[in-house]
Amino acid sequence: MPPSPPDPTQFWRQFTDQPANPWTQFTGAGAGAGPANPDMLRQWKTFLDDWIAAWSKALEDAMSTPAFAEALGKTLDQFLTVQGKAKEAAKRSNKATLDALGLPSREQITGLSRQLMDLEDRLESLEDKIDAGTSAARPVRPAAPRARPKKAAKKTVKKKTVKRTAARKTKPAAKRTRPRR
Repeated sequence: MPPSPPDPTQFWRQFTDQPANPWTQFTGAGAGAGPANPDMLRQWKTFLDDWIAAWSKALEDAMSTPAFAEALGKTLDQFLTVQGKAKEAAKRSNKATLDALGLPSREQITGLSRQLMDLEDRLESLEDKIDAGTSAARPVRPAAPRARPKKAAKKTVKKKTVKRTAARKTKPAAKRTRPRR
């Protein structure tokens, strides 16, 4: 009969059991030893509490010094410097990628929308001037019957006003250059 292949768990068990043996002997929880000793657990808790208190006091004393505050400030400055450089590099990389793909950047889209809003304002101003010029140039005629009913005319004017008002609301107030009428 051929020999069986070696068991890999048997090989590694010696390394995993070796560090655990002193701990099981220390706590008394070895094989067949029964539950852990309550007195031992109290001592362990006391040790941990004392250890935490000692480290808390030492760290509090160290962090309340001016030298620590200065070192922390320098570290923060270095971090912000590195972060700023990384942010600029990412911005350049994004711009190069957008340029390579032929896509507009956020700044380009924002600039284009501002130009469109300025153009809309100019058109609106020209419409107002044309309306004012045509009403002043018309001779006064006797009242003639209107072609459209009154309600339809009001709706048309109302829609035009709503469109102008909506266009004005989309433009940020700080960017307007002309006073509103």
